[in-house]
This record gives sequence, structure tokens and C-alpha cells, in this order.
Amino acid sequence: MPLPVPARSAPTQARTCGGVLRRVCLTSLALLAGTSISGSIPHAHAGPAPFEKVYASRARLVSRVPASGNDQKLIGFDGASSFVVGSTAYWSTGDLLIDGNGDGFYSKYDEPFGARTGTIGRAPLRRPDKGVDLTVRHNADGVVLAALQPNRANNECLFWPNQIFEADSKLYFFFGIQYEYPPCNVQGHTTGYGIGLGRLTNPTTDDFGPVREGTDGDWTYYISPLKVGGFVYTFRIDASSGLQVARVDEKNVASRGSYQYWTGPVTRWGAEGNAVPLAQMEALDGAPKIAFSAYLNRFLMVYSCDVFRAICARTAKLPGQTAAALESGFNEKTLLLDHPASFYATWHSGYTDGKHPERIYLTTARQPGGRLYYATWWELDLSAQPPSPTRTFYYGARDLYRDGPGVGAWNYATYDLSAAGGGLDVGSMVPGVGPPTPTPTSRRSAPSSAPRPSPA
Repeated sequence: MPLPVPARSAPTQARTCGGVLRRVCLTSLALLAGTSISGSIPHAHAGPAPFEKVYASRARLVSRVPASGNDQKLIGFDGASSFVVGSTAYWSTGDLLIDGNGDGFYSKYDEPFGARTGTIGRAPLRRPDKGVDLTVRHNADGVVLAALQPNRANNECLFWPNQIFEADSKLYFFFGIQYEYPPCNVQGHTTGYGIGLGRLTNPTTDDFGPVREGTDGDWTYYISPLKVGGFVYTFRIDASSGLQVARVDEKNVASRGSYQYWTGPVTRWGAEGNAVPLAQMEALDGAPKIAFSAYLNRFLMVYSCDVFRAICARTAKLPGQTAAALESGFNEKTLLLDHPASFYATWHSGYTDGKHPERIYLTTARQPGGRLYYATWWELDLSAQPPSPTRTFYYGARDLYRDGPGVGAWNYATYDLSAAGGGLDVGSMVPGVGPPTPTPTSRRSAPSSAPRPSPA
């Protein structure tokens, strides 16, 4: 789970963060492109209701991500986000697994280099109801590359990128850093965490040209970067589960000293030492994705909730796509989807359906039953009306682990629970078991004999 990172130097963190899960710093990636980018918020849609609360009227598991049978032999990852620019979606992922020897599944022992920390990728913006064709960063030989390379001299060992955002016609990303003292992979080391800022110098190439920006390790506001007007807003969750927010002129994103911090509705913006929460979350809520929903005509927050047993949503108190609407805070949460072990639930706000403006798309990962690094692609229809109390949107094994239509079963499968340990450390997987896998590039798919959920 992405946890808040204290505002302290990387070495200080390393001395005080021992015992904290290494994923403490998996957070918001941003990219910086050298080309002009159009990333404006879409025009508001006068929805059928004020949407002070929002619910799901329908949910469908579309496919797994990455798509089955992908050329890079990607098996899965434990979290993802995306940012759409024109006809391209730029993705960032958490840790991922690769079928390095082509036998159809990952083995920790046969493929020790098949596990990678997070990376970045690209997908053509096609019909989201057919899945996602994702290709991640790689070199000329096709070897999958991490988002950035650690600086071993600075005791950096691992990186995790996250959400992409646009500022001043460029793409930026924040990334989590794991420090280890003594150096990496030495037994008994002390672990610390920090946040850095990066950019993409050439996002149209296979390498993407990622470089670092600003000062590594000292960024504390990094969750769900969002541009409103000429400002970029970024968030963090404090030690009391308060959602705090900072903002900066989009031309100064890389300048740590240029940020202002929310100090309340009277004084509004000021020094970091006077910051107060914009909204109160609950303990162990996941990091939220916040973006403007044209259908709702409100800012929408989507996140893992109820100790990762569900996916929840909250709308801004005021309608509109203005800074005042975002700064108004958020209404009470509503349950969108029952989803046990939903550690990384992310709303991909750039993916929309013109025929169904109420529809949104999500990724979730870390399903129950020991199936880590198992990302799935969902579509949900939003509504102002709560569903029937007896309505179930999550169908468990019947949805998540069945063979699907199209070219056959999921090529890279799930963890074999009959194996000793039945988890990531064992790494034994069985092919031929998985969720539906429609081919994203095709409009046709063969019918499936597998059971399906009741129609919405």
C-alpha cells in the first residue's frame, strides 16, 4: 500500500524507516515530454443529478492487464496508472513479472531476472471495452527496462513510478525510491524511502528518455497530480489519515520551494508548516486517484477502502471544474465495488466511452488467494442512485480465474496454490487459468462456455 513519506532527508529516513514495508514509497510518477501536449480537462456534462454521492449501477471485468499473449511476455504487475495524450495512453506500473524463458509462466528460480520493479509504457487509445494493448519500456534487444536506474553511490536500490501528469505542455512523474544501508541486498540492512521527480524527454520512443528532475528523496506531496487552470495540485496522506494538498504554478513543477500548501478555507494557501487536511480519510485507505469527471460535473476520488476489501468513491462538495470546486473538500464516501484484497485500485480517468459517458475504467491488483501481481481491467457505470442492497458486483473466482473468449485461456496464469507456500516467494504458476481475455485489437471474440455474472 502506498503510505505517506515523512518530510525528511533520505539518509534520515533510512535510519528511521526500518521495518516499514518497502512499498511505502510507491506513488505518483510524472513524466516530462519535450513536445507540446494537450491535456486540458474535458467540458462538463450537465449530469442527470447533482451527484453529491455516486454509486455503481453496473460492473464488468473486461480483461487482465497486460493482455494475454503480449509480445513482451508480461505476466502482470501490482499496480498501474495512466495519462492520455491524444490517441496514446502513457502508463506507469508497479513491480512486474516477465516470462523470460517462454514456458508460459514465471518461476523465481528458473527466471531470477523475470521480476522487475516498476516501469513505464504506452498503449494506443482504442476501445477500452476490449482491453489494453500495453508495451513497456525496452531497449533495442527487447529487454524490458525499469523506469529509471538507481544511483548505487547514493544507496538507492529500487524505484517505483506512478501516476503521469502534464504541466506546461510536458509530462512529469514522481517515483518512489528505496534506500538500503549498507548497500543493496546485504542481509541486515536498514531500509529507508524517499520520493523523486522525473520527466520523459522523448515519450514517442521505446526508451521514453526518462531523466531526473529536482532534488531526489525530499518530495512529500506526490499522490494523484492534477492540473486545474495554471496550477498543478498534488496530495499526500498524513499520519492521521488526513488528505493534504499542495499546489504549484505549472511552470515551476520541478522547483520544490515554489509549492504552496492548503491551510484552510480562510487563509487558503501558505507555508507547509501550517498545512491542514482538505479531507479526512480512514486508516489504511489506499492512495486515491482524483480527477474531474465531465459526466458528474464534479471532481471524483476513487480509492481502495474498508481495509482493502472494497473500492470507494467521493465527490467534491461543489460542482464544476474550478479550483474552488476542488478546494471545497469531498463528500462522504460511497461503496462502488466489493473487491477483496484490492490493494491498488486506480481510476484511469483518460479512458472514456463516448456512447456511455457514465462509464469509467479501473485497474485492480493483488487479488485474493495468493495471486499477487495480478492486474485486472474493470468497467463501471456510475449512477446517482444506490443499487439494491442485495446486488453483488464482485463475483470472485467465477470472474477472476476463468478461461475466457477469444484465442483461449490466459497464457500466463495464476499462482498454483497446491505448491508449497503458494505465494510470490515460491513463484510457481500454472498456465491456462485466468479472467476473460478479449483481444484488444479485434472487435470479434469467440463465445465462452464459462459462467458469467448476471446481466446488469
